[in-house]
Amino acid sequence: EENLVKEVKIGLKYDLYIAGTQVTEANCDDLSGIDGVTVAPDGEFKYDPATTTLTMKDVKVQVGNAKNAIYNKGIEGLKIVVSGTNSLETTDYPSLAIRVSTFIEGSGTLEVTGAGIYVNETTLTISDITLEASGKFGIAGWDGNQNETLIIKNATVTAKGTEAAIDYLKT
Repeated sequence: EENLVKEVKIGLKYDLYIAGTQVTEANCDDLSGIDGVTVAPDGEFKYDPATTTLTMKDVKVQVGNAKNAIYNKGIEGLKIVVSGTNSLETTDYPSLAIRVSTFIEGSGTLEVTGAGIYVNETTLTISDITLEASGKFGIAGWDGNQNETLIIKNATVTAKGTEAAIDYLKT
């Protein structure tokens, strides 16, 4: 009798990267296992594909060369919900890079250091949280001609940059 494979399960992959590692069906419920990620004992770091929500509570993402702490490559309307104290730190790549519309919201604080926040041909909306971004740029677009837009709603945003705090963005 032949041994035929009746079912093949291929885990879903999402267009979202944490510390250079792709978020998948296998790791999305708990992203604390990714190299460079530290989650406080009462903290939480997970991605819910049904609601396109990345939950960050007391999370630190620290990565080295050629990696973003968070890179939203293709999840349109991604919501990053921040509570507690969170930080993203990189060396040479932007700490937070987005290519599709992204919302950062919640009640917590997010400190972004290294190469700051990079908005490419899309809109970043920051609501209610306290955000501090510093690096070469605090928050920057590609060149200002790609509809890069920054919207701030009821949030406290501090941006510092060695080249510019906020640059190449429509606000």
